[in-house]
Amino acid sequence: MIKVEWFYWLCGILFLIIAVVRMRDRDDRKRFGSAAFWAILAFCFGYGTFVVDKTAPALVEGVAVLSSEARRGGKEGRSRWSPDH
Repeated sequence: MIKVEWFYWLCGILFLIIAVVRMRDRDDRKRFGSAAFWAILAFCFGYGTFVVDKTAPALVEGVAVLSSEARRGGKEGRSRWSPDH
């Protein structure tokens, strides 16, 4: 039977692929921050499995989320996308 954990791992892999795609976008000057966000999110989805099994501390995942938020610094980026493209 398929476990929900597999779905979380699949989401983590998808987020990791997005991180790689964002990192390779040379036209975006905020690509490092965006890639870091997606990579941290992927880490949280993968690491959560070990937290639920109680084989790893939840503190590490909490620090990853808080560092992502602290790095952002409350700034919201503006998209350069417009309907005219």
